Amino acid sequence: MQRRPFIARIAFVAIAALLLFSCTRRPAEPQFNNPFDPATGGGDPFRLTAEYTTLGVVALTWHAPPVTGITDYHIRRSVQPAGPYTVTVIPATAAAVQITTDAKFARNRTNYYRVLAFNGHDINAESQVVAATVSPPAKLTILRTTTAFNDSTVPSRQARLVLRSNFGDSVEVASTRSFLASQRFAATDTNTIIPWDLGAASARHARLRVFARMHASGVVSTEIVGDSALADLTAKVRLVGAVINDTLIVRANGLGFTRLRAVGPGDSLELAPWLANPHPERTDSIEVRVVLQNNSLAPFVVRAEAESDFGFTRRYDLPAVPLSVDTLGLTFTINNAAGHTAGDAETTHPDVFIVSTAKNATQMRFSESTDFTGVPWQPFRTTSTFTLLDTAGTHRVYGIFRNPFEPHGFAVSKSIVLLAHSSAAR
Repeated sequence: MQRRPFIARIAFVAIAALLLFSCTRRPAEPQFNNPFDPATGGGDPFRLTAEYTTLGVVALTWHAPPVTGITDYHIRRSVQPAGPYTVTVIPATAAAVQITTDAKFARNRTNYYRVLAFNGHDINAESQVVAATVSPPAKLTILRTTTAFNDSTVPSRQARLVLRSNFGDSVEVASTRSFLASQRFAATDTNTIIPWDLGAASARHARLRVFARMHASGVVSTEIVGDSALADLTAKVRLVGAVINDTLIVRANGLGFTRLRAVGPGDSLELAPWLANPHPERTDSIEVRVVLQNNSLAPFVVRAEAESDFGFTRRYDLPAVPLSVDTLGLTFTINNAAGHTAGDAETTHPDVFIVSTAKNATQMRFSESTDFTGVPWQPFRTTSTFTLLDTAGTHRVYGIFRNPFEPHGFAVSKSIVLLAHSSAAR
């Protein structure tokens, strides 16, 4: 009778101990093999990183592992975490941090990298597998003019777009978000150049935008709004040369301007005819000739107008200051057969030649009479001929020079002695 309570007490203690032990014991943790761990175990001394850069390559950086005798590194790349891998071998350097780039990555995919350190033909150490995403957001940019002031304008509606993308096989471009009248282009490279007509603009400095969406295997993957730009007219319109004639030349050159017209003072620009630019897509020059109706030495304004291929126009006021004949350098010489700078003092024949200096002159005439009776004006030339009256003795020759703004001109004279001669002297 006494043993049963003792045995019962022992059984109770045993059961209580078993229950206590089962409540406080931690369950066994499941075994887990991380596939990104190096095959050798013990962590990753490489600290490998792989990052897609704006230069269009994957930059790989790792620390040299704490082993000796490394001769080269094998860079393994794959589009699957477990391979198969392509291998690139580069020599090891003494630097603590090794850096290289990969430009042959698989586009539109995540690229996986692993680095192995070799000592001759043996593997000394192996890195983890790291991933580089090479599908950054696409960007569409309108090429613009480049100046010191960071000009954001485009000079022509015939523009070029730059598509920067590493995903998708084609891009659809349109001038409206509804993608009406859109066009498709192949995305052939990291930077794809796309010719594009920006269309008409309401005015100078009107804002223009382009819309695009990427397609990957025929499926629309993302939409892009191209950088906005401002429509401009960059045609340079100017007077050409000095104003010394009644016909002025107005010249324009630039990109994207289609027509030019110009008038002198008192004339209507609205009634002036347009001259078409045959090559608005190039920076060729075109010229408009303006015939002045009133000649005066007073300054005046030539008005011009250029038209952009965007459809709007821009007007120019070109100040013009007529130039008078330069009287300080006004002179001429009669003959200089003997090399005299002032001409010859005498001649044996009435036919002489004249060398004139008259800056800004457009016309001239010579006579032995001060009233120039019956002597017509002739175009200004540096060298001309003149026939003296056929009488022996001193002859004074008068020369007068002018341009359309000075109808009376400026006169100078020179003397030469005609010696007695026979008709066969020359």
